[in-house]
Amino acid sequence: MKPLMYVIFIIPMVCWSQLPGNSESINKKTPAKYPVQSGIISYTVSGGATGTATLYFDRNGWRALEHRTIQINRYGTMSTEDRKELTDGDYIFKINLTSGSGEKAKDERWSGLMTYKSNAQAFEAIMVSRGGSKVGMDTLLGKPCNKWAFEKGPVSHLWVWQGIPLKVIKKLPGLSYEQTAVSFTENPQIEEVTFTLPEEVIWK
Repeated sequence: MKPLMYVIFIIPMVCWSQLPGNSESINKKTPAKYPVQSGIISYTVSGGATGTATLYFDRNGWRALEHRTIQINRYGTMSTEDRKELTDGDYIFKINLTSGSGEKAKDERWSGLMTYKSNAQAFEAIMVSRGGSKVGMDTLLGKPCNKWAFEKGPVSHLWVWQGIPLKVIKKLPGLSYEQTAVSFTENPQIEEVTFTLPEEVIWK
């Protein structure tokens, strides 16, 4: 009986490690999260860190993957950061490609709010819940962006166009850098493999 119980309980763990996102079902029954069906945004990183980042999204924004590779100068010490973050509906997977470790989380705020609020109302509610306040407007890549400021957390300022991040300033102890969009391809065809994460990940 004990070996059978072990099998029963190990199956959910295996399924979880296979990244069970729910963006496809949410996209079918919930209004669009973003104003375009898919997109590829390229960013440059400058300041205390230098490098590039790319954001891929489809399913009207309900599935998105950001890949960021940067060199960091922190307290005079240089290091490299290579990370991927996949948001698949309510599920979030953050992977440090350098160490091979990852973290999983579930956040139903977006999908929950979008059942009775507009895109703009849902985004504003989430920003306010994170301690953000709207401090102005700006234009990036020809898009009118709301500028948000935060008193706490690693994000100092954020520029967004209808929920899509086009610029962010991060401030951490001994480190401050900007990530700014330099190109935005709207409604491209994105291959499924783009949203695939490495299999060999040690999940925390």
